[in-house]
Amino acid sequence: MSALERMATLGAEWLFPGHGYAIHGREAVHAVLMNTARYLQIIIDQVLTRMNAGQAPEEIFHAVDADPDLSRLPYLLPRYDHPKFIVRNLLRQWGGWWNGNAADLLPATWEMQAREIVSLAGGVAAVVARGQRLLEQGKTALAAHLAEWVTRADPSDRSGQRVKRDVYAKRMEESASTMAQGIFRAAMNDARVALGEEPLLPSAQQSL
Repeated sequence: MSALERMATLGAEWLFPGHGYAIHGREAVHAVLMNTARYLQIIIDQVLTRMNAGQAPEEIFHAVDADPDLSRLPYLLPRYDHPKFIVRNLLRQWGGWWNGNAADLLPATWEMQAREIVSLAGGVAAVVARGQRLLEQGKTALAAHLAEWVTRADPSDRSGQRVKRDVYAKRMEESASTMAQGIFRAAMNDARVALGEEPLLPSAQQSL
């Protein structure tokens, strides 16, 4: 953030970001750098305030968001990164790797957890049916959790893999962030491969 502010004082005529279009003109370059610095500072201040107040990482992650006005600027749209990823990085930088959940300190494997959850829920078929309903209702974040639980509990179950495939295809469609799209695509392709289907590659435009 301070580096951006220092760069803004240099009077540069051109700015070539790592992602997005080149910026031309001293005033335009100055505005982009200063607005980006403000965008980051607002997120930083929120995270620090909440950490110092003793809030848990999970609570902070869901509570902190980017400034709505700055987020509408074309060069600050979440087309590659995402403000929530910045929050995660700040939490990791200042709070370490632990997520604040005592059960995750020395946890059971994801597969063991998934088998227990699926058993308590009434079995694979019940979790698959609920995941499908959530997907149809547009509750894709919750549906993704169920898809992960059922495919980790029983990777051979094709109905679970189909739900996972469809959930992450929808999550990929919903996300503007290419980083998020790539992760969702990989999860979708894991399910496609498990089903004997060809993985889907990003389009040429998405890979730029």
